[in-house]
Amino acid sequence: MKCRALGLAGLVACGLVTLPAIGQPLPDPPPDAPAEPSQPSEPAAPSEPHADDAASDQPPTGDPSEPPAPEPDASRDPAQSPPPEPADPSAPAGPAESASPAQPAAAPAPRPPPPPASPSGRREPTQPSAEPARQRQPQSFADALVASNERLPSLWRPPPNAVHVGLVDSALAVPLESLGLLALVTYTGFSDWKWGTASFRFNSEGWFGMDTGSGGMDKVGHAYGAYMASELLYWRLRASQDDRPVVSFYPAMFGMLLYLYIELFDGYSVDHGFAYEDVITDTLGVLLSTARNTIPAIRRGFDFRLEYFPSKGFDFHPVIDYEGQKFMGVFKLAAFPALERSPARFVELMVGYYTRGFDKDLDVDFKSAHLFFGVGFSLEQLFFKPLDQVYGWPFGFMGLAANYFQLPGTYMSAESVRTAPTGQ
Repeated sequence: MKCRALGLAGLVACGLVTLPAIGQPLPDPPPDAPAEPSQPSEPAAPSEPHADDAASDQPPTGDPSEPPAPEPDASRDPAQSPPPEPADPSAPAGPAESASPAQPAAAPAPRPPPPPASPSGRREPTQPSAEPARQRQPQSFADALVASNERLPSLWRPPPNAVHVGLVDSALAVPLESLGLLALVTYTGFSDWKWGTASFRFNSEGWFGMDTGSGGMDKVGHAYGAYMASELLYWRLRASQDDRPVVSFYPAMFGMLLYLYIELFDGYSVDHGFAYEDVITDTLGVLLSTARNTIPAIRRGFDFRLEYFPSKGFDFHPVIDYEGQKFMGVFKLAAFPALERSPARFVELMVGYYTRGFDKDLDVDFKSAHLFFGVGFSLEQLFFKPLDQVYGWPFGFMGLAANYFQLPGTYMSAESVRTAPTGQ
């Protein structure tokens, strides 16, 4: 058995097999014997032991209880299998399992395609991103100036991250702001609007005629005041919801009730009286604020602004100083997706209205009403928004204020003027 374990070289050494002379053919095997693979005619010359040979001399480290490897199939084509390595006569005899031919390895599982190579030639592993990539923050004012505006999923519906807040929750979120507005209009009513100086009465004040008390400036002022009250509450509601968009009817309802309260007490003023025209313009103001805070396209594209410069006789009183006021609606070209990457986003188109000479205390011969159309630069896009992205919140607040107040001298306009003698 030990001679058989050494293979053909062992059989020759034991005298069990006689090799024919070189050049003579091997005898044919018996018919019932399996075909033996062709072996080299003579053993290889002794050589230095190979590392693989030394490893094969070691006893197997596997579990002895495991069954031995199956014998190779004699019917296989010898040409398809690699020829066995000749045995080293100088090596000590090892166990029988070490002389058996190695089994063919199983086909490896298909590997996934390699990750794309980086510009440096190294392949970087690809990992799924846990969150969408954020837009790169500009590092300088020039970078922020050329950055495009944020795209919204829809310009006509509330954004997906909008928070719907009920009436009660909204009131509880902004109690100080609501009480502060009520206290402010109450103080102004008794100090400037002469509340309590007459019995309650109705008074139809007209609209924008030259024979009215202010040429319609009080009507536009009512719309702007109700609009601003609603906008203030919307702003504070967004702050209470981590600056996310808010859908709520509380600001509009509170603004409408606040100015209805003003109009009721105007009925007790000797200078005013309850005017249904004021109620209509109050309603228009809160509706504009509601639409602006519900439809992103209106918020991005339209502002209702006040320009004020104190007139003669007033230090600084933008609420009742009609002679120093100008109201305007502003259309912002930056709201159009086709123009948000072009220099046109710095341009604003505006239409406005103001009057002069209607104050009875002024010594003038004519009074006038002015309808104007203007073109100006967007201070928000040109300065405040890029500076906010680079330096932070103070410029962001200035950009917010630029949506409600117009700086004098920042636009050019053409006017249509109506005049009338002051006695009319």
